[in-house]
Amino acid sequence: MLRSFLHERKKGFARPLIVYLVVALGLPWLVTLPLYLSGKGLAHGYFTPIALAMMATPMISALITVFAVERYPMTAKDGQISGWQRLGLTFTKPYRRFFGYFVLAWLGTILLVFLALVTSSWFGFYRFDFANLSGLQSVLIEQASVHGRTDDIAKVSATVHEVMFAQIISTIFFSFLNIIPALGEEVGWRGWLMPHLSRLGVLPTIVFTGIIWGLWHLPLLALGYNYPGKNLLVSAGAMVGMCTVMGALFYWVRLRSCSVWPAAMAHGALNGAAGFAFVFGAAPLIYDTSLATILGVTGWIIPGVLVAIIWLTGGFKPTESTELQPA
Repeated sequence: MLRSFLHERKKGFARPLIVYLVVALGLPWLVTLPLYLSGKGLAHGYFTPIALAMMATPMISALITVFAVERYPMTAKDGQISGWQRLGLTFTKPYRRFFGYFVLAWLGTILLVFLALVTSSWFGFYRFDFANLSGLQSVLIEQASVHGRTDDIAKVSATVHEVMFAQIISTIFFSFLNIIPALGEEVGWRGWLMPHLSRLGVLPTIVFTGIIWGLWHLPLLALGYNYPGKNLLVSAGAMVGMCTVMGALFYWVRLRSCSVWPAAMAHGALNGAAGFAFVFGAAPLIYDTSLATILGVTGWIIPGVLVAIIWLTGGFKPTESTELQPA
C-alpha cells in the first residue's frame, strides 16, 4: 500500500479532521466577505482574485493540519515521511507512470467535460450548433457591441470557426495555468482529506469528501455562482453531486500516480474546459446547469460509469505497485 496511507493510520483521526474542516470550511466565508459587504456579489470588481484566494483555503488548512497538528517533519527522517510526501506534493517513480497519469488526467478530463455536453444533449437539456456556432456568435457580437466595435460585428460569422478552434487549443494548453490555483484545492481534498479518510473505506471516503468539497462552495453558490436562478438547496445538492463523481476520478488518479499533481491537472482542466458550453451551444445560450453540462445530473453519466468500472475492478485500492517512491 501507499506508505503515506499506512503511516496515516498511526496518527490521530478525529482531532486533525476537526481542525482541517473548521479551517477549510471557515476560511472561504472570510475570504469572500468583501463580496457580501459591498453588496455587489459576483459583480464585484475583484471577484476573480477573491475566488482564486478562496481556492487556496483547502491547501492552507492542509498545511496547518499536517505541520501544526499532526507534526510531520519538513524532511523525511528516521523512517517517517515528510509533510510534503504526506500531501502528495512530490513527483514519484517510475516517472513514466507518473507523467502518463498526468497526461491522462489532463486530456481525459477535457474529454469528459465535452462528453457531458453530449449526454446533456441526449436528454434535451443542451443544444449543439456545430454548423453555425450560433451561441458563440451571440457572445462575440455582444462583446463587440459592448466595446463599440461595430465593424467587428460583420466579421463575426466569418471568423467564428477560427475562434472555436482557438478556444479549443487554448483550453488544452492553458489548463497548465489552471493547475496553480487548482493545486490550492487539491492539496486539501486529494492531498490530505481523502487519504485521511481512507481508513473508513472507499465509499465513505468518496461520499464524505464529495459532500465537504461541495459545501465548501457555499459562499459563492449563495451568490448564484455556477447555478444562477436556483435556490441554495438545489445549487448545493448539484455541486455535491458533481464533486462526488468527479472527486472519485481525481482520487483514482491520485492513488495510481501516488501524487497530487495529476489530480491538480485534472481539476485545472475541469475549470479550463467549462467554456465549451458557450463554444458549441446553440443560441440563445440558456440552459439549466443543475441538469446540463458537467455541473448537472446528465453530465455525470459518463464519469459515473467510469467510477463504477474503477470500483468494480478494484481500482480504488492502493497496491504494492503504487507504493510511494518520492523523487
